[in-house]
Amino acid sequence: MLPYEAVHTPSLLLVKSRLSQYSSGDSCVKPGCLDMESELLRGSQAIMLRSADLSGLEKRVEQIRNYINGRVLYYATCK
Repeated sequence: MLPYEAVHTPSLLLVKSRLSQYSSGDSCVKPGCLDMESELLRGSQAIMLRSADLSGLEKRVEQIRNYINGRVLYYATCK
């Protein structure tokens, strides 16, 4: 499991849970609770966006690593 995946899955579950609660009308009644929930929702969305960015970067790093390894192999066999 990659580091961002450890955060991504729970945050995605939290967002889905909150969205289903909002759609069903079940909400927190404590003062300031909606502010906290909206802050958590924004934070979860930011985490999901960041994890998507990291996933794209990992793919790019793998491409660069493969290219470098190919060049190393090529120059290692040249005389």
